[in-house]
Amino acid sequence: AFPKVSIIVASYNSQDTLEECLKSILEQDYPEGCVEIIVMDGGSKDNTVKIAQQYPSVRVYSIPINCPAAYNYAMRVVSHPILGFIDSDAKVERSWLRLLIPHLEEPNVVGVSGSIDTWNNNNPWARNIGFELKNRYLRINKYIGRIATMNLLLKKAVIEEIGGWDENLPSQYDTDLGFRMSVRGYKIAYEPKAICYHYNRPTLGAFYRQQRQYGKNTLKLYFKHGSLAR
Repeated sequence: AFPKVSIIVASYNSQDTLEECLKSILEQDYPEGCVEIIVMDGGSKDNTVKIAQQYPSVRVYSIPINCPAAYNYAMRVVSHPILGFIDSDAKVERSWLRLLIPHLEEPNVVGVSGSIDTWNNNNPWARNIGFELKNRYLRINKYIGRIATMNLLLKKAVIEEIGGWDENLPSQYDTDLGFRMSVRGYKIAYEPKAICYHYNRPTLGAFYRQQRQYGKNTLKLYFKHGSLAR
């Protein structure tokens, strides 16, 4: 009834949010001993690694590689067949994992995600970003082909089956993975009651830099999968 899960947290200079992120995972309403937590740090220059190392049950790897490469590395050291992905600038409600797990028993479902709300809701810019993001999630039906890794469970065997994460895509790697799953007939389920709070970019400049990076890798993605552009 309670399969074991390895939760992977990708981080880079995340000292402002990582502690709350890890606390939310450690406080999950899930049987003790069924969850391991792995922090994959991309070579942070702040106190991110020190914060993660304060928790004896958290395994920490600090390697200067991008996020999809970190996920591929983590897949070689995890202990469990179900992988959870939570961004270091996100935190999840206590029932998050318990609500998501049952969907993995549905036919052809290899992943499941919860909904998104805004963590730093007191910031006007972050609140506006969150409004758009939340409404995008509200339009999701029961199943979806792709969803962000900030808040996701996936079956490890299926990721391996399709060749792992594309390390040439520093962003949009989740879209790529979802597309490769969907062409094989696999599905990702959506559970709106499982809530994740995301710390959105607090300034226009930070949001612009994020979106510019997304745009560059979207072009790479379209060259890889021409049908996605349509």
